[in-house]
Amino acid sequence: MEVAIVTRGRGPERQYTADALRGVSFVVRTFCHPQDLAQWPDFKAIPVEHDWVYEVRQHILNTCDKVIMLDDDFANWSHIRPDGRYTKATTAEIEETFKEIDEMLNTRAVVGIGQRYMANTRPLVVVNGRVNGAIGINCARLRQLGVSFRRKTMEDFDLILQLLTKGEEVVNYSRLVYEQASSGTDGGCSTYRTLELHNEGALELAKQWPGLVRVVEKTTKGSWGGGTRLDVVVSWKKAYANANN
Repeated sequence: MEVAIVTRGRGPERQYTADALRGVSFVVRTFCHPQDLAQWPDFKAIPVEHDWVYEVRQHILNTCDKVIMLDDDFANWSHIRPDGRYTKATTAEIEETFKEIDEMLNTRAVVGIGQRYMANTRPLVVVNGRVNGAIGINCARLRQLGVSFRRKTMEDFDLILQLLTKGEEVVNYSRLVYEQASSGTDGGCSTYRTLELHNEGALELAKQWPGLVRVVEKTTKGSWGGGTRLDVVVSWKKAYANANN
């Protein structure tokens, strides 16, 4: 198994995920847009010609066996102690969790890593729930199932729905959790993702998955510069249950 970081429009000084993973024994590769190398010639990254970030994710899925796919802005990683306390994860704890995920991917298609927010109130393993941002993938299994990254926005939600509706369980494992920078900051998908494109993507996802995805309005103060945008509520467990009825 290897670790793949997807980045765009962010130079070496903003590779927070890569910096946090320095010292782990797994192969960690960063995939970027060729323009990033033109702007930062010393950037140690692999260029992939693409218009959309989902195309880079699909390139990784097509060319790897097993992978943990990460966004580039996960600066803070925490370990959850048995008593529920958070502590800053050491390199050894990150590596140990990655090894556990590697083992879990021998029998599962996808194993997600949980976000820190409220993680110490959730079970260690959540079955058939939301997985995004940090995703362990058995790429060979997804290729066998014909599951792919195929949407310009919310591609990870669509990927998980494809799996669940084929009767494939997915899990979120929260021994190790991450914190992400505010959504909608410059770089990454925000290079091209406008509010209009995002809202259109939410509506299209609901149309593609009727009865499983519902569009709602969401108002924030920080993310996306504040204001109201469309978001989705996904019936993850229903998607899996429907496949097995």
